Amino acid sequence: GAAEAAAATMAGGVGGGLGISGSLEEEYERMMKQTSRDLEVMRAPSQQETQQREEEAKQLKRQLDTWGALVELRIHLEGALSLGHRLPSGAAAAALGEGEAGAATGEEAAAAAREARGL
Repeated sequence: GAAEAAAATMAGGVGGGLGISGSLEEEYERMMKQTSRDLEVMRAPSQQETQQREEEAKQLKRQLDTWGALVELRIHLEGALSLGHRLPSGAAAAALGEGEAGAATGEEAAAAAREARGL
């Protein structure tokens, strides 16, 4: 009908007798199919790339787990460190052990040291 005639006119000649030959149309279709396949290949990652990304993700997860464990260890060590910072050091510790009240204070220092080791 009229639609087929219009389609034939469009394919055979557009406007003032200009037209696209059949071989050019076929070449265009072939190039479009090839481009479509190329784009599909570019969108889908290769198996090697997928495995590499999975390995990187596993490594990142291990790093995050290690970091979390280190933060937790620091929290647990905070108590021992605060106790250790309260103990005398250097000359003060030596003077504490030699003073008149050295026996009682020395025993307290030894008890605190044992407690610190127990943490």
